[in-house]
Amino acid sequence: MGCDIHAMIEKKNKLNWWINAGKPEIDRNYQIFSVLTNVRNYDEIPFISNPRGIPEDCCDEFEAWSKQWDSDGHSHSYVTLREMQDFDTEQKFQDRRLITGKDADGRITSVCRATTGEHFGEVGENTVFGLWGSEAWDSLIAQLEKIGPPDAVRLVFFFDS
Repeated sequence: MGCDIHAMIEKKNKLNWWINAGKPEIDRNYQIFSVLTNVRNYDEIPFISNPRGIPEDCCDEFEAWSKQWDSDGHSHSYVTLREMQDFDTEQKFQDRRLITGKDADGRITSVCRATTGEHFGEVGENTVFGLWGSEAWDSLIAQLEKIGPPDAVRLVFFFDS
């Protein structure tokens, strides 16, 4: 069974309250889930924070939405646009996944966490989005940047599984 994210963008209004600013486009991407809040972080990549819970000052729509999911929703959290922008995606970590495929130029084409079959060893030192690219992460940040300034925009979310 897979895990999906349920997210909403919030922005501060003139009264300094968080209001609903729409839903972002986020596909199932365990690297992004890992970075946002250490969910499905099987590869032990660096992350912004552990789940923080539902913010006390979240907008009414997000609170109602998360209540609809009841116990089927988990790992509620939030991150500001500034936290996302400041996160160093180039930081190094020891990637213990096993390389199961390479192309003719020696670039990694497939990995797994464990195998009884043939492999080429561990990935080794890597960056957060080093193998598959940061396009989805960059796209998410760009969506939030269109809403407002970094300290007045945040992503609130939870997961199902």
